[in-house]
Amino acid sequence: MRTSRLRWWLCLVGGLMLAGGIASAQEAKKPNVLFIVSDDLSVRLGCYGHPVVKSPNIDRLAARGVRFDKAYCQFPLCNPSRASFLTGLRPDTTRVFENVTHVREALPDVVTLPQTFQKGGYFVARVGKLYHYNVPYSIGTDGHDDETSWQERINPRGRDKDDEEQITTLTPNTKGAARFGGVLSWLAADGTDADQTDGKIAEAAVKLMDSHRDKPFFIAAGFFRPHTPYVAPKKWFEMYLPASLSLPVVPANYKANVPAAAFGSFKDEERDISDDVRRQATQAYFASISFMDAQVGVLLDALDRLKLADNTIVVFFSDHGYHVGEHGLWQKRSLFEMSAKVPLIISVPGNIFGRDSAAKGVACARPVELVDLHPTLADLCGIAAPSKLDGKSLKPLLANPGAAWDKPAFTQVARHIPNVLPNQKERSIAYFGHSVRTERWRYTEWDGGDKGIELYDEQHDPEETKNLATDPASKQTVEQHRKLLRAQFPSPKIATNATAAKPDERLESLFDGQTLDDWVVKGGTATYKVENGMIVGTTVEGSKNTFLSTTRDFADFILELEVQCDAELNSGIQVRSHVYEKDTPQPSMPKRIRAAGEIYGPQCEIAKHELGVSGNFWDEARRTKWLDDWTSAAALQPKTIARHAFIDNQWNRYRIVVQGDRYRSWINDVPCADFHDDTDTTGFIGLQVHSIKAGTGPYQVRWRNIFVRELQPGDTVR
Repeated sequence: MRTSRLRWWLCLVGGLMLAGGIASAQEAKKPNVLFIVSDDLSVRLGCYGHPVVKSPNIDRLAARGVRFDKAYCQFPLCNPSRASFLTGLRPDTTRVFENVTHVREALPDVVTLPQTFQKGGYFVARVGKLYHYNVPYSIGTDGHDDETSWQERINPRGRDKDDEEQITTLTPNTKGAARFGGVLSWLAADGTDADQTDGKIAEAAVKLMDSHRDKPFFIAAGFFRPHTPYVAPKKWFEMYLPASLSLPVVPANYKANVPAAAFGSFKDEERDISDDVRRQATQAYFASISFMDAQVGVLLDALDRLKLADNTIVVFFSDHGYHVGEHGLWQKRSLFEMSAKVPLIISVPGNIFGRDSAAKGVACARPVELVDLHPTLADLCGIAAPSKLDGKSLKPLLANPGAAWDKPAFTQVARHIPNVLPNQKERSIAYFGHSVRTERWRYTEWDGGDKGIELYDEQHDPEETKNLATDPASKQTVEQHRKLLRAQFPSPKIATNATAAKPDERLESLFDGQTLDDWVVKGGTATYKVENGMIVGTTVEGSKNTFLSTTRDFADFILELEVQCDAELNSGIQVRSHVYEKDTPQPSMPKRIRAAGEIYGPQCEIAKHELGVSGNFWDEARRTKWLDDWTSAAALQPKTIARHAFIDNQWNRYRIVVQGDRYRSWINDVPCADFHDDTDTTGFIGLQVHSIKAGTGPYQVRWRNIFVRELQPGDTVR
């Protein structure tokens, strides 16, 4: 009996040890990820067919994996692009449209790509620039980083920071970012690669791989080059003699058929630079690419030396493309091909696909996006990604680059009002440009088409010199691509400064973006219609105030919506409102009769911010006073508290809370009114189109993202 029990225990222990060994082996097979990001790199690389730029290390990575020939960023600017690919969400979801806003301002609980790998049991670290940095000023700091994305963060600082006073720049007399970071500037530096920040980034990344080689890792190496200033050791400059470099030629009269908005990224300091200076800048840009390529080589050599190459997915790409004189443009922020297009190479160990080797040394011609990286890497590594991502896994294309693929690539950019303070950038968007890239065509609309459209045949006109958008022969192609844009961007004409409403399960939509079935027009004769996913109210000369009203009444509630109003007009949002059933004297002015059919109730103002009354409440029709003038002494006064909360000609987010006798309002998260009034306990919600004087207008008010939550007794609302 004792012998039998002993054998049983030995079998059990052995089985457990065997199971543990199998589990450990399976864990060991989980692939590592080396995530390499270059800054401001176009597809000027040897493996992409560039005849001049030397990039032997990126080329050998391409020989190990799949080179995507039609890969595109979602926004050709550092912060929006990086917020997008590090979350797997488009800029319209992240609400990051410039270099100021942090991704967690709009999405505080977002699960980023590195967080997905943390949840999957990986060691996750970054070295250098992954989220946005102000280059060169933030080098050596955390920049615009997201701390929760990483378990370890390393910020090397090289001699390029110490040598800044030696840099040649087109704007030597300016200070701050305008001196180096956003302008053509360069330096052929003394010293070695290892002295430079990017050299130190490569060294630190290698140490991380070595010290964490026994556990699956996700290590991100973010190089700063070739971002301006183009700084690299002199030996890299010597590879490219300026006299041997050709310059792009802009055809005569070419711009006459292209919307002016397409050239909105042009900078005045680039207007009159000589060909010699252009060649020097080109030399410096190419030198910075080759220097950065050498640091990629340091990483690849380390993978081989550490025997990690056979179990490490390597991703190399840039945050967006870059102009070096094409279309008369330099740098980024255009929707032309060279600005939107990025190099993207993914090398995958063959064991992931269950065979000896994955696709190697081949190109994929399908349009793909950087927003696809989050779902792709999670899919390849067998870990759970967030359910609501805007991208699509590229795993089928990595297994078979010629596989069927029906998803186009979308890129957008914002055009800003000039001379706006940096901390107001998010409120300065004048309009958007949106572009869609299919395998043959690029189609672009500016301000929903109001500021022009473009269509380029990328197969026969890769330099985009012939805008075919108005060619009658292209009518069908234009319409096909317009439908693709509308499907992705239902309201392309509208720019936004406001944070989109973030409804939770307790908020219900009052407007589905398609019909007005749950609304009714009351009052005057102004008109309402649905257009591009928004409600558009248009004034009619001589009309009384008109209200698009909910078909049911509300008592206590939270109302969230976005509104945009023509600058010459003011309007309002009615709450707990009613219709006069018969002619009625006005309480504050008995001789003034309100006609049957007119509206009364509290109205939250939508108005020009110079008036200082937006967000305050007007007593429509009954007392003709500001409600917070005649109620609680502690009430916020009009014309003071929210003077600049509302921004003319932009989307503004309104939040109105009505609970008991208390009314509160916010515009773009700025508190505007807080007062008590017990006159009305229930009524409809209405969207007002204001009456106008003879000879003026017509004007428009636009609403979208309209949500309501009915409050219950005892609910606490901040």
